[in-house]
Amino acid sequence: MPRTTASSSSRKPARATLDQARVVRAAVGIANAHGTDALSMRALAGALGVEAMSLYSHVPSKEVLLGLMAAHVMESIDIPPRTLPPLKRLQRLATDLREAAHAHPAVFPLVVLAPLDMRAAVRPTEIALQAFLDAGLSDQRAIRSQRVFLSFVRGYLLWEIGGFTAGRWRASDATLQPASLAEVKALDAAEFPETRRLAATFSRISPDQAFAEGLASMLSSLLPAAARTASRGKR
Repeated sequence: MPRTTASSSSRKPARATLDQARVVRAAVGIANAHGTDALSMRALAGALGVEAMSLYSHVPSKEVLLGLMAAHVMESIDIPPRTLPPLKRLQRLATDLREAAHAHPAVFPLVVLAPLDMRAAVRPTEIALQAFLDAGLSDQRAIRSQRVFLSFVRGYLLWEIGGFTAGRWRASDATLQPASLAEVKALDAAEFPETRRLAATFSRISPDQAFAEGLASMLSSLLPAAARTASRGKR
């Protein structure tokens, strides 16, 4: 029977090595659960089971950490193959960005507002540029088009997840909360006549529907007819 020494019997399981990737993942987890306001180096250290000072060799400041968190979310965006038609690539990019926003509603605003690693920051730009160029647009028009496209997608998503986190939209079925509908109906009728009149209609148009219609309308105006037709029936 093998002899068990005191050192081997009392040995503790090895702790996972602390590195930047692990620190960033833990920070994203805290933000997802409690919001970025709850994120501090002390709270992060507690979640990782380390001393706060040990984090600074991996992330020198909270500002840098926020940028790394935004980059982490952007790295989750797949790059669609260039063999796909331009319209399909743009639709997939918009959908992937929306899924990332829904998965990380507290972190996604950092994608727009926090300084990003350049490689992560230009990922959506590269995908959109390739699609518009492959659709036959000139260099300058492709640049303008990708700016319009990404401005719509990012702006819509900031509005949408803002409604989820503020409790105005129900994330379960993407409809306006009754309390928010009541707020709209309580607005001054002389100052906001059409908003008051259409209050009930607001609650019937979900963010899903508005996003799909807005995206379709925008791409219809930005892409040449030939590029839109070539995408029909292809996956």
